[in-house]
Amino acid sequence: MSSYTDQSQFWDLSKHPISASGDGLPALFTPMTVGGCHLSHRILLAPLTRMRATSERVPCIELFPNYYQQRATKGGLLISESTSISQQGTAYFRTPGIYTDDQIEAWKPVTKAVRDRGAFFFLQLWHVGRVSHSQFQPDAQPPVAPSPIALPGSVRLPDGSTALYEVPRELTSDEEIPAIVEDYRRATLKSAEAGFDGVEIQAANGYLIDQV
Repeated sequence: MSSYTDQSQFWDLSKHPISASGDGLPALFTPMTVGGCHLSHRILLAPLTRMRATSERVPCIELFPNYYQQRATKGGLLISESTSISQQGTAYFRTPGIYTDDQIEAWKPVTKAVRDRGAFFFLQLWHVGRVSHSQFQPDAQPPVAPSPIALPGSVRLPDGSTALYEVPRELTSDEEIPAIVEDYRRATLKSAEAGFDGVEIQAANGYLIDQV
């Protein structure tokens, strides 16, 4: 995770165990610092995919602010649901993005709702790689991945039907991979514009960074 106030520092939870005591409770409710965020306790909200955005992947103003504010505590840290950095990085109908102006504007009342409770809020940045389908992609192109290997199983499409995962296009161009890195950089800046305190990169669960 990275805080905007100190982007050179990344917090590695594996090197900072939650508890050094037997039962864990004393340490669990003690303060800690993540980048420039001074937390009152060590109970964090993990990313939870809700699929409550619009078809344009814009956070739903009727649902998002209340959902996250309900889970905010003074001095606590919330990490948002996975949020796509680009259309190429999308899958799963009605998950949010952070790559258009409408998406940025819709996130602003959400981050304000969390801030009003005195909590900190990080956005989880997401590129799904091969866990997608051409129906989600720009110009109906195949999804991209480090290798042209299809994921087993099926994906649910925007119309509610299912289809087998497609063979992705291998990322081989000297320009393509730097372009995705640039998408992450732009998404980080847009996250700050939307009012988030920092970002976390989704690098597990078989998504792009976790793929071979």
